[in-house]
Amino acid sequence: MARSAHSPTASGREISTDALFPKPAATLTLPDVRRRIVASGPLLAAMGLYALRSARQYSSPELWAEELAVLNLSVTEGTRAALAPMGGQFTPVTNAPIAFGSIWPLRLPWVLALSAIAVFCLTSLLFAIPPSRVFDNKGRNWIPLVLALVPVAPEMYGVGLYNFWWAGLWPVAVWTWDLDRPFWRRVALVVMVGASLTSLAASVAGPLFLCIGALTRSRRTAVLGAAAVPGFIVQALCARAGGRVSEGLSVPEFTVQTLHMIGKFVWARLQWNGPPSWPLVEPRQLTAATGVAVLFLFVRASSSATRSTGIALRGLMGFVIAFSALSAAARPGQPLNPLVAGPRYFFLPFAVLAVGLLALSLDVTGALVIRVSAAAALLLGSLALSVGFARPTPTQPVNLRDAIRACASDPAPLSLIRGQEDGFQPLWQFSFPTSWCRAQQSPESAQR
Repeated sequence: MARSAHSPTASGREISTDALFPKPAATLTLPDVRRRIVASGPLLAAMGLYALRSARQYSSPELWAEELAVLNLSVTEGTRAALAPMGGQFTPVTNAPIAFGSIWPLRLPWVLALSAIAVFCLTSLLFAIPPSRVFDNKGRNWIPLVLALVPVAPEMYGVGLYNFWWAGLWPVAVWTWDLDRPFWRRVALVVMVGASLTSLAASVAGPLFLCIGALTRSRRTAVLGAAAVPGFIVQALCARAGGRVSEGLSVPEFTVQTLHMIGKFVWARLQWNGPPSWPLVEPRQLTAATGVAVLFLFVRASSSATRSTGIALRGLMGFVIAFSALSAAARPGQPLNPLVAGPRYFFLPFAVLAVGLLALSLDVTGALVIRVSAAAALLLGSLALSVGFARPTPTQPVNLRDAIRACASDPAPLSLIRGQEDGFQPLWQFSFPTSWCRAQQSPESAQR
């Protein structure tokens, strides 16, 4: 018997792919056209918001920070730069576009800007297209908008350097899938292997999936976790060699810092620019307590949901905790703020938290108090966008074309080129052969 386009999941909801992939018909009717426009609308809107948050990066793209290091390695060492660890992480999804784009150095910033939006679209589609055990068909179509509006400063938007941060969300997307169909189980294995080999955060899904698989006696979850273990080993070795493993926090401090990062989602805007009397208690006490309250929402909602949905919600909570703990361990004791200091460290926990809160607020079968609390947390978190929506103009703009031209006119055998960054000091600068710079100025190079 042919399988229906509407199939019930373990949670009892009907999942339909017709909205995104209508069945071919002899003639395209007006309702078909409307359905396709409505289905693609949220993704198109999300792409527009992503570009708006990137701002100048899509009108005058720059080469950012470590991107210059990979370009330098491509010039001096060749294609091996695509697989070279960067900052203690194995990140081919970031390095490969740089190594490929180094063939046309003057156009490299545009290549990287396009690669960034391609990775964003891929991440969005991984959440929106496969059948979900957390969202219904309409609900998951709105996830791309949530990802485009994560309430952090837009450091992560439009910059190819951060492709591997976005790849950290790929196992989270897999976790939300309904894997009853063999096709999606095979796709999930590919995504887990690829994600773990391109992102340290994504590789953490290996142990996490194995633990959840053992606790729930789910063979599918354990198999997905096992698929990510080789990537986890590679990432752990790179992290250790790159000095990313730190012992800077005690267990109580580490716990408070992790909860603080979660609770910061709700209060970031008010702590940044609130009334003089705000907050009435120490910020870390407020945010840590809020972190506990947010996690309690997931525990309470999962306890009253069906078994499949409950496990999925607890898994999303596990990702929030794991990503927050990973960020706290990466920068022990250093002041972090999602709007002004290291916003990238808040991106992954905030993105997963936003997706989870969206699921809670859209769950019509859930308790009203949970739905209202989740929606309120989302709304309070969104206030931060009034401070950190679009990327500001850099303090010291760097034009790669002008930098290569200056390098070509340097009589010395080597010349310094620096990359774009948000800070005031030119920390990211590397020596390039002036002969290579002159080659990029030749007529043959200009035509490539």
